Amino acid sequence: MLWVNPEGGNRNHRYQLQSSGPILARSLRLSWLPKVTSGVFLRAESFFNFASYIDSIGGAEAYGGKSLHVQSHGAQFIIATHSPILLSYPGAAVYSLDGPVIERVAAAATEHVQLTRDFLNAPERYLKRLLAPDREA
Repeated sequence: MLWVNPEGGNRNHRYQLQSSGPILARSLRLSWLPKVTSGVFLRAESFFNFASYIDSIGGAEAYGGKSLHVQSHGAQFIIATHSPILLSYPGAAVYSLDGPVIERVAAAATEHVQLTRDFLNAPERYLKRLLAPDREA
C-alpha cells in the first residue's frame, strides 16, 4: 500500500513543511487504492506549499514546464447537484441539462430551488399529500 503525504502531492513526492499538522491529519493515514496508478492529493491550504516544493526540486517539467505558482490553481470546478444551497451559491454559473440544449439559467428558475422554496413556505401542503392514506402508488 502506498501512503499519501498529508501535506499533499503524489506517490512520488513525500515532503514535510509543517512539523505538526492538524490533529486530524496526525490521526489519519491516507493511501492510494491498489487500482489507482496516478493522482495528486492536495488540501486546499497546502497547494502553495506543494508548488514551492516542486519548484525547489526542479520538477516543473512534469507540470507543463512552468511553475505551478503561475498556472491555474484549479479554482473552477463542475458540480452536478440538485442542492438548492449549492445552486444558489453567489457567483455560481448554473447550467440546465433538462432540455435538448444545455443552457445557463438563474438558480431561482430551477425546479429544485422552486420546489424547496415552496415546500419550506408550506410544508403542510406537501406532507398532507404524502401522508394521505388513499394516495395512488
